[in-house]
Amino acid sequence: MRDHATLPVVDLAELDDLASLKRGLFETGFFYLRDRPEGFQRLAAIREETARFLAEPLGKKQEQAGLLRGYAALGSEDTQAGFGTGEAGEGDLCEKYTIGTEPTDSERAQCPAYYEQPEAKRFFAKNWFPNPSFERAWREYFNHVASSASLVMEAVLKALGVSQAAWFEQTHRPVSILRFLNYPETASQSVRMAAHYDDNLLTLLHQSIMANGMSSLEVMLPGASDWQAVPAHDELFVVNVGEALMYLSEGRAVATKHRVAAVPPAKRSGSARTSIAYFHAPNWDCPLRPVKPREVDSELGQMSATFGLEALQDADGTIPYARLQNRAVDGGLVDQEG
Repeated sequence: MRDHATLPVVDLAELDDLASLKRGLFETGFFYLRDRPEGFQRLAAIREETARFLAEPLGKKQEQAGLLRGYAALGSEDTQAGFGTGEAGEGDLCEKYTIGTEPTDSERAQCPAYYEQPEAKRFFAKNWFPNPSFERAWREYFNHVASSASLVMEAVLKALGVSQAAWFEQTHRPVSILRFLNYPETASQSVRMAAHYDDNLLTLLHQSIMANGMSSLEVMLPGASDWQAVPAHDELFVVNVGEALMYLSEGRAVATKHRVAAVPPAKRSGSARTSIAYFHAPNWDCPLRPVKPREVDSELGQMSATFGLEALQDADGTIPYARLQNRAVDGGLVDQEG
């Protein structure tokens, strides 16, 4: 039986107490975040509406398909290939629905150069919704988790000893997205999502409790050589540090490798699970300067030196966040015709 990861618990209502947050940022790269009471109702609503949509026939669901927006079918994205961790496999063993930040007409008018650049357009595409009740549940949850992420980031800056002004120009027009991932029961012996590091600032994740008692999300903590389970709790987000935060903090915050484990044959029954991930991102043009990881990771190619990002760097050594993120999105799309 796998060990459960020992992770600090941070309370969203008590963010002035930075001890647990510092441990989560600087030691584990993963921590739990206790949600506010109003979050439970919004969590239940988005799960209910999305389950209703996902029960539709595949052809109906694919009417809502799009890049970084709408529906993505089972296996149509491949985290293993997208993050340069190996050749393409079966693809992610889940179906997904995504919405993202949607600037108002006023915001676009205030800074058209930012929103209309070719690199920016995929991040600010119009969101698609199959019906009004689905839209309401998704928008309310998005607003709740975005607000939560902003509060955590304020505390992160305090923990780092960084002023609000220091990162403002790089983070005040974020390209954040919200994804619902549905993992059905599977007979596959492959990992359900390959080992990877998130590329954003922070990920806030709610995962469902599996009927068979298995914990499918796993983390390899810094310095460890074995995978440890990260159990689901409805009242707790799982939060992890992404590459962008590691780079902006000059390596003080640590991005941590994680995956969704394969299901043993004896555990197939009751192995369905869902997760809802909010990827809190910086501006699309935020310049990121890669730093060498604290320890070389022999399992993932992108960790051999500096995540294998040298080819993406500009002459000054920085990488715009859009380029960092696009390498995973574009590389991880599976050709459904081939």
